[in-house]
Amino acid sequence: SDNQDPIFSFCLARDDQEVNTDLGVNTYTQPDNSWDAIASDNDGIASLTYVLTGATSGSGTSLAGVVFNLGTTTVTFTAVDSSGNEVTCVFDVIVSDNQDPIFSFCLAGDDQEVNTDLGVNTYTQPDNSWDAVASDNDGIASLTYVLTGATSGTGESLAGVVFNLGTTTVTFTAVDSSGNEVTCVFDVIVS
Repeated sequence: SDNQDPIFSFCLARDDQEVNTDLGVNTYTQPDNSWDAIASDNDGIASLTYVLTGATSGSGTSLAGVVFNLGTTTVTFTAVDSSGNEVTCVFDVIVSDNQDPIFSFCLAGDDQEVNTDLGVNTYTQPDNSWDAVASDNDGIASLTYVLTGATSGTGESLAGVVFNLGTTTVTFTAVDSSGNEVTCVFDVIVS
């Protein structure tokens, strides 16, 4: 009888693979077979397969081309020899998002010079044309502004905001679902 388990000549056991999402998406695609386990046995290898659990699920024989979701995926390779003896190798693939949101529209550095509204010493922004617009590979969790200077306040849209006489600095901050953030700053100058 053969009671010898297969032997892994290469496996990433307990060698977690920490990677970042691919550009513009919230997943990571393994480009080659460098993470694939290699096994041998005195009676020959009948099968060498993996199972994915966690953030990504699936099974197969090679990780080349596998798309891993954001988060932690556990990879379990199992080698089975011709006599049914088997051994496993386990490691994690940890996909993180380090891509900042991108403003598709923002008035950064484009100060807005306006005059007071008729009969008052303030200016009311009539619409959302000054609002920043942002996108991200992992989705936008929040897009908010803070006003400092002549006018103070916070919110999501500048439509209807009353700006006091003088200079107000508007700082829009976009935060994605992974906590990455980016800011956009411009001034509103009311004369």
